[in-house]
Amino acid sequence: MVLGILWILSARNVFLRDIGQIIGVFVNIWFFLTPIVYPRHLIPESFQGLYGLNPMLYSVEGYRAGFLGTTNINIEGLSYILLMGLFTFALGGLIIKKLKPAFADVL
Repeated sequence: MVLGILWILSARNVFLRDIGQIIGVFVNIWFFLTPIVYPRHLIPESFQGLYGLNPMLYSVEGYRAGFLGTTNINIEGLSYILLMGLFTFALGGLIIKKLKPAFADVL
């Protein structure tokens, strides 16, 4: 998933130089939307569905379960991470393949 995001952002950064400045803001927002420093049950029930779209939620919960010794593994969450990873990888590959011929002209 990270490689796909990297390809998307790096291909766009060639044409839009401000992408590098915006990434820091989005990473900070994403950090606070991911349950790293707080447990998931503190999120209101009305936002749980929307909150479940964050793929890092399942990664953090998996690491937390591994470190704390909990045996409850969320298979649906792991499947969601896999599908999001494959989707971003494919999308990033398509974007970089499409924009690659124009890199030399812009750079």
